[in-house]
Amino acid sequence: MEERLLLESFWTFVNPNPDTPRYEFSRMTFVIEMLLRCEKDEDGDYVNVSARMSQNKHYLFERCLSIMMDQEIKAIPFLRCDTPLDELIKEEFGLPIAPDEITRGMFALWFAVKTIFGRMWSLYSFIVLDNPTDCFTTETGESGTNIMRDLFASMVEANEDELIPTGKTLGDNLDEEELDDWR
Repeated sequence: MEERLLLESFWTFVNPNPDTPRYEFSRMTFVIEMLLRCEKDEDGDYVNVSARMSQNKHYLFERCLSIMMDQEIKAIPFLRCDTPLDELIKEEFGLPIAPDEITRGMFALWFAVKTIFGRMWSLYSFIVLDNPTDCFTTETGESGTNIMRDLFASMVEANEDELIPTGKTLGDNLDEEELDDWR
């Protein structure tokens, strides 16, 4: 993840504010911040992470720490995921975890970070295709960050049945030469 975040074309594509000083030492902070921006309050509104960070400069750390120390957590935080945490752990590692070494919350947070980063990379790979481009949104500041949050959150929350089928297969969209390459 860190290596991919160092690719300027990727970094400037996913981050509407790439020169923000808080990302100077670790671009992974942006991934964690976007994850926390997907959290909703009891009213169903997104949590205002910027306001919380302005009130407490350690908000990201403290919020993540509370999740990492949770031994009772049953699902990935912030993102909709119907797969229970136990099943994700079993799929990923194939063995039971040692609760004295790694908490269930650590696994849950790791899966959440991995999921949001995977969505960022997928979007970049799909749209940019090795051609450097500016951020997906032309908005900067808080509004640009919120646009990216909404995009990543909706990508994570989409169910397959909510996607619009084209009625075509991959083969229908490729010419014969491209189709031969796939075979």
